[in-house]
Amino acid sequence: MQYYCSSVTAADTQAFHLHITLLYTIKHQSVLSNQNR
Repeated sequence: MQYYCSSVTAADTQAFHLHITLLYTIKHQSVLSNQNR
């Protein structure tokens, strides 16, 4: 049971990290496009 919980936590952490990276990338690209205008 503990292994199952830890594996779910690892998956959640990875998904959270991917989500933050996506948000940061989108925000960074929008800032760059605003500077280019």
